[in-house]
Amino acid sequence: MPIFAPHLHQRLAAAFVRGTITDMNELFNKVLFELKDQQINELIEIGQRHGLKLSVFYNAQELNLYAKVIQLLKNIQPDNLLDLGSGRGTFVWQFLDNFPFISLTVVENQSRFVQNLQAVYKGGFGHLKIIPNKLTDLAVLQYFEFDVVTAIQVIEYLPDYQSFLKDICRLAKRFIVLTVAKNNSNPNCVHQFDEDEIRNMFGKLDIFQLKIESIPNYWIIIARK
Repeated sequence: MPIFAPHLHQRLAAAFVRGTITDMNELFNKVLFELKDQQINELIEIGQRHGLKLSVFYNAQELNLYAKVIQLLKNIQPDNLLDLGSGRGTFVWQFLDNFPFISLTVVENQSRFVQNLQAVYKGGFGHLKIIPNKLTDLAVLQYFEFDVVTAIQVIEYLPDYQSFLKDICRLAKRFIVLTVAKNNSNPNCVHQFDEDEIRNMFGKLDIFQLKIESIPNYWIIIARK
């Protein structure tokens, strides 16, 4: 195991370094997934010397929400995945760490998060596709379909979450995985949901194969089409 910066997603941080700065070091030209642990550490050290903020790649695997979602996805074994509203990337980094060779498409609109994703792509995660776009207009994906669609802590922040859910149902081939915070005190939260409301909103979309798991502070919703 890498011994340097063990709190980080090591290979993702290394990819970010390679995709952000220009360096003549041979490690910038090798295949990312062929690099040994010490070489990954060297790239992280280079990034730190350049003042890059690698804390964005903090490994949140001990957080119950992300650990649970990743375990559910391991049971599902997606052929490919669409993540809507990746934000700072906490879930995306977990996914790429656990499913490094599965095609992942991410829709995110905030430029600073998009830049981080693009750097990771450029640095060696070539199966990562980034679509800079608002979640309120997913027409850009109208001709696409994805095996699994995820939206982690998203719908409670969308005024028109019903339209968003319709889009998700159109885009998902097999599974939809959502999380919703319970008793959300964030001032940007515009909806609070309980279990009955969650079942009702999916029932309106004719999706009845629904599993809702309750963990501390969150609902995890797994819908089967």
